[in-house]
Amino acid sequence: MKNISIFVDESGDFGSYAHHSPYYIVTMVIHDQEKDIAPHVEKLNQELSDINLPNHTIHTEPLIRREENYAYMSPNERRKIFSKLFFFTLNCDIQYKSFIFHKKEFDDVLKLEGKMARDISQFLQ
Repeated sequence: MKNISIFVDESGDFGSYAHHSPYYIVTMVIHDQEKDIAPHVEKLNQELSDINLPNHTIHTEPLIRREENYAYMSPNERRKIFSKLFFFTLNCDIQYKSFIFHKKEFDDVLKLEGKMARDISQFLQ
């Protein structure tokens, strides 16, 4: 890969362990710029438009929890969105890497941050 884009997203919080938030997760989506993914993006956008979601950005947490834009959608409508996102990810020439940290293993935030920095640095090298 000569020129890559890396998009980073996180889930969770740095607070202490709680049963509703046991993990801190960092995910990287990696795209080799020499590989054109525009047709895949256009197809996903068209499929979303076909189900009355034009110009829509999918946010999975509210989709799972039936919140925000998804509050009044049926389970089948939300399942269609997941399916479209799944097949986009499966067929698009991208890679991803998730780092999952179980907060029970760290007694303070600095230890968690240190482990995150080491794991991500090791992966990028």
